[in-house]
Amino acid sequence: MTIAEHLHEEGRKKGHEEGHKEGRIATLRNLLIFKFQALGTEDEARLQAAPPEVIDRYSQRLLTSDSLAAVFED
Repeated sequence: MTIAEHLHEEGRKKGHEEGHKEGRIATLRNLLIFKFQALGTEDEARLQAAPPEVIDRYSQRLLTSDSLAAVFED
C-alpha cells in the first residue's frame, strides 16, 4: 500500500466514524425533542462534545428519565 493509499484509507475511516457519530447524535436529539419538546443550546453543546460512550449513556437514560436534566446528569 502506498503512502497516498494509506492516507486515503485513514481519511475514509475517520469520515465514516464521524458520520456514524453525527447520525447517533441526530437520532438522540430527535428523540429528546420528541419526549421533552425542546432542547436548549447548552444541551446541544453537550451532545456535540460527548464521546460515543457518553452518547450511549444519554440514550439509555432517555428511556427512563422524566427530565432533560436527568438525561444529562453526570
